[in-house]
Amino acid sequence: MLGWVKGRAVDVAYLRQLFGRVEFVRTVNRYGFVSVQRFYLYAEDGLPRQRVSIWIDEGQLRIAYEQTLRARYSCRYNPPQGRIEEVSDPTLYTTSFASNQIELIELDDKPWQKVQQRSARL
Repeated sequence: MLGWVKGRAVDVAYLRQLFGRVEFVRTVNRYGFVSVQRFYLYAEDGLPRQRVSIWIDEGQLRIAYEQTLRARYSCRYNPPQGRIEEVSDPTLYTTSFASNQIELIELDDKPWQKVQQRSARL
């Protein structure tokens, strides 16, 4: 229908810069956390040694496994420096990837820290 219209190839890096979306791939550790820059973020304890996708877009950081959203955090991202400055307000989603291990101590939201910040390296 529009065979007469010719397009041009656009570099993927240019599109990411243009649309402001940042993507990482990380491996979940045995405790269910992923390391992103200076933060440990809870993804899912039922996914040890699995690779998850992490997207930062419009003040939200999202963690997904096999296109299934696992967790969402509010974040402040500094594009010129390429740094995450702050992560807060975790929202975890129930999926079929949860661990089959029975919890010895059931943790509620108060004592369970889902975001941990590492100290800055000198």
